[in-house]
Amino acid sequence: MSEKAKRVLSVWVSLTPEEREEAVKLINEYQNADERKKKEISLESLNESHWFAKSTTMNFGPLGGECPYCGK
Repeated sequence: MSEKAKRVLSVWVSLTPEEREEAVKLINEYQNADERKKKEISLESLNESHWFAKSTTMNFGPLGGECPYCGK
């Protein structure tokens, strides 16, 4: 299994059942979309993560190990 796949699985098992259901819906929407819609979904996701990163206080990352989300 690739490192990226391991990170996805690590995040997946940390989700609540409701969050998993939401993730499955979003992934299915992405998989069934045409290329234009896929770009739109990707940009939405990227914009949300940038908004979140900008809205939080300074974060020095996890201590004593690597980040379970990005692996760094």
